[in-house]
Amino acid sequence: MFSPLVFAKTLIVETSGEGLSKETAINNALIQALRQVNGTNIESAQASQTQTSKKSGTGTEYQRDRSELVVVETKGKVDSYDVLNEFCTDTGCEVKLKVRISVRKTKGSMTSVVHLR
Repeated sequence: MFSPLVFAKTLIVETSGEGLSKETAINNALIQALRQVNGTNIESAQASQTQTSKKSGTGTEYQRDRSELVVVETKGKVDSYDVLNEFCTDTGCEVKLKVRISVRKTKGSMTSVVHLR
């Protein structure tokens, strides 16, 4: 019978974030910290469409429409954070944080990283 050994450790990172409010800046900094520790999944899709039209007495006109969708995702668990520095004006806030992030790993016949929610 396979019985994996689970252990957890806490990583500490310093990161910064910006936003229209202090809360948004903190959230952006926490997301950045998770990206630094757990990485980022990026999905991208592009679409292109060309349309032609011809007006009487003129040449052919071409119109190209292009769109792109990018989804950026990260997961993890923030144990706690400390605000090291904050600066807010009428147009927004910047913060610098010290963030503690839990990382759980399983050891057995294979090693995998489990991202906590």
